Amino acid sequence: MVGLLNVLYQKAIILKKEIVNQINSSLIDLKIQQIKAEYRTKKAQLSKTSAEYNMIADQIEAKIKSENAKLLEARANKRVFDHEVDFLRKDFERVKNF
Repeated sequence: MVGLLNVLYQKAIILKKEIVNQINSSLIDLKIQQIKAEYRTKKAQLSKTSAEYNMIADQIEAKIKSENAKLLEARANKRVFDHEVDFLRKDFERVKNF
């Protein structure tokens, strides 16, 4: 009888260890899933931040191009104005000497 109780006791200990191992395994699996979810969240946040950065960089680049175009237009308008003033000055001198 003592031998049977000893065997049952040993089996109970083994069963307890198996249950503890299963619980530990489940906790480890949950922790792995949590880490993977956190990784996916961080990856999505990085992707969002990268897209926002690219959008802002594109907007700035477009603004710079727009302002450069305005500057080129202003320079061209100034050259035209300078030519018109020069033409009028020469025309005035021609008429004045006439």
